[in-house]
Amino acid sequence: MKPNYKGYLYRKTFTYQGKKYQITATDEKTLMRKVVEKQLQLERGEIVVNKNTTVARWVQQWLEIDKKPAVSASTYSKLVSIVNNHIVPYIGNYRLCDVQRQMLQKLLNDHAGGSFSLLSKIKIYIKEIFNAAERDELIIKNPSRFLVMPEFTKGEARVLTDEEYRAAAQLCKTHKDGLFFEFMLKYGLRRGEVAALMWSDIDFDNQFLNICRAVEFVGGNPQIKDTTKTPAGNRVIKLNIELIELLRKKLKQSDNIYIFTAATTGKLLTEKQIARKWSNFKRELDIVLGAELYRNEIVETKLLPGLHMHCLRHTAITNLVLAGADLKDVQTFAGHSDVQTTLNIYTHVNKKQAAKRVYDISGLHEKSG
Repeated sequence: MKPNYKGYLYRKTFTYQGKKYQITATDEKTLMRKVVEKQLQLERGEIVVNKNTTVARWVQQWLEIDKKPAVSASTYSKLVSIVNNHIVPYIGNYRLCDVQRQMLQKLLNDHAGGSFSLLSKIKIYIKEIFNAAERDELIIKNPSRFLVMPEFTKGEARVLTDEEYRAAAQLCKTHKDGLFFEFMLKYGLRRGEVAALMWSDIDFDNQFLNICRAVEFVGGNPQIKDTTKTPAGNRVIKLNIELIELLRKKLKQSDNIYIFTAATTGKLLTEKQIARKWSNFKRELDIVLGAELYRNEIVETKLLPGLHMHCLRHTAITNLVLAGADLKDVQTFAGHSDVQTTLNIYTHVNKKQAAKRVYDISGLHEKSG
């Protein structure tokens, strides 16, 4: 049997009270377990749906049966949030059989101007919800076909300016959480990868760091994954001797297997704790750059707009591109599973460089002013 678009290789269809149900899974053992679970739920009356079922009722069943077993806890938590906040409030009270394409298009249109990430997820989840309803023969025709994406904003992580980078690199040496952000700024680690680092990941003698796991946040709380965001994220990076020595000193003061933990509890950092650390680091960076203060509050920032934590990683990767590093080496360094992600950075950098070369050659800078 060929795998379907989700990669599910095994499929079984059964009938209960004259209605067909189809179960899919990646292996036979999981398939049989899911079939038994579905049959028991039907027998206990936990699944009672038909064309008159409301969208809200169907969505909760779809989440519990179709999505929860198929995605990570972190992804499921985000999925539930998007569905319950951006889909159910609009069409939740309608019966499945009454939903029309125009209603779904209006739902999307009402989110126009939002981020591409959010809009694309809303569209995908709408399609999955009604694909499942059509699959289970609750509706005859899927109303989510032919939906059109409205206008959206597509933000990109920006690169730190030269001045910002120099100030941030220096601040990493003195700030109480500087070591955490140095791994992002100079070595391109993701937030979750830094939060999951263990002392055993460091080869102090040869100066290598093994990146092999990550933290995912479920409801803001950390959960260790025994792998990184993608298989390509499992990689080895060489650290400079200065950072190795700083880590040696920190190790002598640590009695924890993890490098970065909450000071009071010794547990993994929560999402909120990391956000607070970044907020403080960003504030100190602004002050170093000359921000105007009034009663210890910043009243005039010197940071350019759009500086987020992820910009540190993006800067590290972009700096490699600017230095002329090989494309495959950059992909390995960044842990990109798709080379197109790396190519996009190359393209963006090359466009800027080309624009500057044309500007310099044309002499426009001499004519300005």
